[in-house]
Amino acid sequence: MRIVLDLQNIQGPSKLRGIGRNAFALAQAMISIATEDEFYIILNKQFPEHIEQIRYDFRSIIPQSNIKIFDVPLGCTFNEGNYARIAAAELLRENFILNLKPDIIHIGSGLLESGPSIPGICSVGKLSSTKITVAATLHDFIPMTDPFLYLPDNNCKSLYKQRLDYISKTDLI
Repeated sequence: MRIVLDLQNIQGPSKLRGIGRNAFALAQAMISIATEDEFYIILNKQFPEHIEQIRYDFRSIIPQSNIKIFDVPLGCTFNEGNYARIAAAELLRENFILNLKPDIIHIGSGLLESGPSIPGICSVGKLSSTKITVAATLHDFIPMTDPFLYLPDNNCKSLYKQRLDYISKTDLI
């Protein structure tokens, strides 16, 4: 089985916090245990400062050629007016993944972690007419507990609703 692990969340601000450490450990465990499967890790070129460290951290359990970097337009933060750029970036990411011909995609927390200050690009089912199994790890829904604090404007609310819609398209959470 060919499994693609989207590990953008260990590239961004959560890399050293609980979510990042958990995603990193989960990816290492999956690759180490499922030795009959072929794994690919995808990373976002917008986080260049962490790519070499991630390559180093996975060097003993996955071929370096299986760590792939996708590129999207600059300025894909979720600010007002970037919607077309973000939509294009989501299509580019999904096309990149489809070209790897996966049987399953695992998104390590990125569905809810992308946000106004985090340039992570994540979507589910925008491009593929072929059904690929999508699994996602979700750590919390904190913004839903206090939307006035965590979703302070319509842009944030819209982004969060879009992410929840993507979650509904996954096959496994």
